[in-house]
Amino acid sequence: MLAVVLPALPGLHPRMASPTAGPTEDAPLEPPGFLALHDGLETPAATLVAHAVFRAVVAALYAPA
Repeated sequence: MLAVVLPALPGLHPRMASPTAGPTEDAPLEPPGFLALHDGLETPAATLVAHAVFRAVVAALYAPA
């Protein structure tokens, strides 16, 4: 998700600037970049933690009785 979908957002979202041109008056939103690193290191770290928690919950629910 962070490596494929988020970098493709500037091509889909009309108000998001391109990665090469930067923000303008018509497109004020900054693109998220690879692994959403333009939003900080917390974004990929929180995504990994959320996936680990989700996996643990699913594994606990589907454990054999």
